[in-house]
Amino acid sequence: MAELFYNLEVYNARPQGEIDRIGVKGTDRSGATNWHFQHATGTVATAQLALASFMSAYATAQLTAPGHINTIANSGDASLLAALMVSATTDNDGVATSGPWSEKLGKGVYGYKIGVSGTDMATAVANTVAHDLA
Repeated sequence: MAELFYNLEVYNARPQGEIDRIGVKGTDRSGATNWHFQHATGTVATAQLALASFMSAYATAQLTAPGHINTIANSGDASLLAALMVSATTDNDGVATSGPWSEKLGKGVYGYKIGVSGTDMATAVANTVAHDLA
């Protein structure tokens, strides 16, 4: 295998002016605090090792993420971690129905976008797809 590149964004999917806490997939709320995380695995032997590298780096980076991101990332069985285990693969990153997830926190409704590439980070960014809200 080779090196894999990951591009992850956790974003507030509640449209500006929306009174109810309803998210819309792919909406980037103006002025909201989103969290962007990128990771390159280095050369790995298997896709499973690449995923393990990403998840380990994600767990470390999440500790310094904005407080609300850190709170929702480990929120039980429907956590972002569980969704990423499904979607953070070269087969599933572009499939919006894989790893559906959303979380309500305060007035926000958070979703995520992910892109994975075996070419380079620019391709991972270009491949980034908003996954379905749960």
